[in-house]
Amino acid sequence: MVGSALGQPATLRDIEFAEVDGRKLRLDCYLPESRTKLAPLVVYVHGGAWRRGNRKNPPILPLTQRGYAVASVDYRLSPEAPFPAQVHDIKAAIRFLRGEAKRFGVDPDRFFIAGSSAGGHLAALGGATG
Repeated sequence: MVGSALGQPATLRDIEFAEVDGRKLRLDCYLPESRTKLAPLVVYVHGGAWRRGNRKNPPILPLTQRGYAVASVDYRLSPEAPFPAQVHDIKAAIRFLRGEAKRFGVDPDRFFIAGSSAGGHLAALGGATG
């Protein structure tokens, strides 16, 4: 874990949550500076027209200053894997995070999902499908 500087979240980077066809999928988890109880978690899905982008530098990190944890997740991009692989990857990340909730100090009953651009579309698909 990377220690947190004043106003910066503690960070766990490059955590493998799945492997699909030899491709390792990873996430970065940003924990709130003040952790006296289990934090709600926002799973962030990056944008990029389904064809590009990555989990690095999610724009929602200010949520950690309000007590939320943020997990920014990988997914296979459309040139690599056809739809609905991206949704499956995001759901795999959520299953992993729920299973490891204690490890990350997050509340498994308070997960949220958000994304920007294509990530918002994928977040909606992930949240609206069984």
